[in-house]
Amino acid sequence: QDRTSYEILVCDGAIKEQHGGVLSSTNCLSGGVDLNIDAFDLSMPIRVGRRIETPDYAAIYTDPSSLGTPGELGGLSQRELRQLIADAGGSVPVGPADKPDLVELLLRLRPRDEGSDDAAPEPEEDDLAIGEDLRKIPLSEDTVRQVLDVLRAARARAAGGERKSKGGFWESIKEETEDAEVLRSVFNSRLSDRHQERALFVPPLRKESLLNSLKDLVMEERKVQEDRKKHFFSKDFVPEAPGSLFPTIWKNMFTMHFGRGSSVAAGGSKARTNQLVESELDGKQIIGSVKPTFDRSTEDGVRFRIYRRGTVEVRTAQEVEESEERIGAVFEVRSASPPSTEHPIVKVTEFVRSGVEETPATADRPETGPVYRYFVAYETDLGDVVVTEQLGDGTITWEENPPDMEECYSRSRVLRVADCSNSGTTVGDVRRFHQGAVASSPPAARSARRYARTAFEVPGGTPVNATAAQGGAPAQGASGGAMQNGQRAPAEQAPGAGRPSIPGAGGPRRPPDSQRQQQRPASRR
Repeated sequence: QDRTSYEILVCDGAIKEQHGGVLSSTNCLSGGVDLNIDAFDLSMPIRVGRRIETPDYAAIYTDPSSLGTPGELGGLSQRELRQLIADAGGSVPVGPADKPDLVELLLRLRPRDEGSDDAAPEPEEDDLAIGEDLRKIPLSEDTVRQVLDVLRAARARAAGGERKSKGGFWESIKEETEDAEVLRSVFNSRLSDRHQERALFVPPLRKESLLNSLKDLVMEERKVQEDRKKHFFSKDFVPEAPGSLFPTIWKNMFTMHFGRGSSVAAGGSKARTNQLVESELDGKQIIGSVKPTFDRSTEDGVRFRIYRRGTVEVRTAQEVEESEERIGAVFEVRSASPPSTEHPIVKVTEFVRSGVEETPATADRPETGPVYRYFVAYETDLGDVVVTEQLGDGTITWEENPPDMEECYSRSRVLRVADCSNSGTTVGDVRRFHQGAVASSPPAARSARRYARTAFEVPGGTPVNATAAQGGAPAQGASGGAMQNGQRAPAEQAPGAGRPSIPGAGGPRRPPDSQRQQQRPASRR
């Protein structure tokens, strides 16, 4: 089955075609089955003119001497040998089997004459005979007794193994042996559904060469499982780009990466991993207080989760549903170093986003505060970002290289962009503007949108058409107002006004059919 994923590279609200635009990758999974046909007797019979008589099975078991030697039995086909075993009351092997194994099984089932030398002695008589033979050797009585005890224990183990083998293949792999452990790993119920076949299941041949190859495959699989955990618990793991160690279904079919500054690179979340540092905090409290932001499972049933609360990130792994969730790593998001005051501002962007935080705690609350939030992002020549915004209570914020900038980009819409590479404005200039705005007028004397407009005009750059690359309207209208999708950005509402549609949700809503009929020109009616 083919699975294709797409990565869309976005910068300043437009797809950057010169950097690849839309990248696609396809993964294909295919496989096959080894039917082990060589183990079956598929030879065609030779056509002869005379009739071939089948063995007289009744005569064979009436006269044990007519069974023949192993060489004579080897001339029979596997079907005839299986018939002889079934008539003798033996257990016919299920699935492919070697002919010498069938002959040996048949010879063990051959009836013996009571007076013949081949009759198997009773265990007690056998022990007495062995004891007499051992006493002919110059050994002490204690040594002879110990040897007999060892023989009795070996005979008991052999009898117990025979009883276990009668329980079937699934009972045999429960034994604490190396071969049974390998077969348990191969027929793991989380990876194989062969347990559902029960008595109809055809077990594999327990040949040494086959078991050795299975051991190599199991060891290789365990190494991949360990590498998965090691990579997941490291800072290099990116949830949006898990890598080849994890199932391809972990990667979203459509992923958008938002560029910082004038450069765009695939895997925008990689910038966040560079700010992760190991922490000594106790992650158990975070696991019990928040829901995981990442929750995926592998084909072998191991469940990987990521919990985030504030700047703390906890990563866990759980082998099976009944086992305990194990904490593998705890990280803290460290903000990047602040930009220098002498660094020039090369670009300024004004954004708008929804002012309603969609969280379980605020889902049922009545609407309070501004419907929209406006903020401005300054970007330097080294890719540093400074974000300033006026909140609903009038507080003016100033953040340098915030760690959640990628998430902020994805939830916001670009209103306008300006190129400030030739303006000569530095980080120190916009920082002084922020300090002056905080100390000047009271919060009630200005609005959040007016502050964003003023902050955007401080660097004095050249406006850039941010939506022309998408075929939309220009980022700035003729009157200088902010535009989005051909419509002017929503103005601030008076208290009690209705809630408009959220920016970026597809533009204004379409009127009902009755209103559209009234809006059509008379010539088209």
